[in-house]
Formats: sequence, C-alpha cells, structure tokens
Amino acid sequence: MVQTRTLTAKFCAEVILNDYIPKSEKDRALNECVVLKHQPHITMDDLDIAWDNYQEKNKKWIQLYIAKTLSVQEKKEILNMCYKRELTHMDKSTANLFIRDMLRNMTYLDWLKILDKPIRDFQM
Repeated sequence: MVQTRTLTAKFCAEVILNDYIPKSEKDRALNECVVLKHQPHITMDDLDIAWDNYQEKNKKWIQLYIAKTLSVQEKKEILNMCYKRELTHMDKSTANLFIRDMLRNMTYLDWLKILDKPIRDFQM
C-alpha cells in the first residue's frame, strides 16, 4: 500500500507507523524512511504533526494500552519512583515486600492513574 497508493500523513502516522496497533512482522519493518521514500508528498514534519494530533486525541487510550502492557520490571521502576521517599526509610527486605505487595494488588486502572500523573507529582 505504501508503495502503490497515495496516502495521507495522518493515515501513515495513525495506522502504518503506529506501534499500538498489532502488526505482522513484515508490517513492523515499515518505518518513517520507507514512508517518506514512497510518499514524496509527505515530509517528516507532516508525520510529526499527524502523530502529535493522534496522541493528543487518543491520550487516554494510549495510556490504557501502556498500563495494560507494562512489564513487571517497568512496574517495579515506576513504583520505586513513586514511593522513593517511603522506600528510603525501609530496610531492603521490607522495601521488596512493599513493592511485591503493590505489584500483586494493583490493577491496570491503578497503573493508569499513576501514568496520568505529571512527573513532577512523583515524590523524588
């Protein structure tokens, strides 16, 4: 499609280059360079603007997707960032138990709330 049809920057950003949409191995090989090569009427700025617009309109959906797909390691890092002040007052064993209990008890909606917080709200 990228090679044979004239596409819009919006379509390319939201469908072809969007990593949040499941794709085949072959489709995952498509990147900005391929799009720009076969769609000469589109510029990198056009793709950036289209992606920014998509992200703004779909912020909650993207955050929900990320919340549902966080790895255990990513969750641990986020919890360590969010609860840094509390964890520094615990010994290593207690801190590990705290993190483990949080991991077991949190739902993807809890992760969504954390992801929705501005970074400045984390206790550093």
